[in-house]
Amino acid sequence: MAVGKFPFKDDNVPSIVQSVSFDEPTFPRFMNADLKDFLQILLCKDQYTRQRMVQGLEHHPFFTGINWTDMEAGTAKPPFTMEPKCNEETQTL
Repeated sequence: MAVGKFPFKDDNVPSIVQSVSFDEPTFPRFMNADLKDFLQILLCKDQYTRQRMVQGLEHHPFFTGINWTDMEAGTAKPPFTMEPKCNEETQTL
């Protein structure tokens, strides 16, 4: 979702399951290094390593500038907004 491309092979359902389970994700060269590192942490295959790595994830450079106190209180403003695209044929979102 971050770049519009699935990070695993996606020919068919069995190959997707196989790829997600055993392959390392691939990322485009233009991807921000902090985002890539963040996603690699989330996609770590070993659950124990992943659990250890996600502790304190709010301190990861990808989240620089996020006020976690406001976030937890529900008062934080989103760091960016996405404009919905209108389907020109149906005039709906």
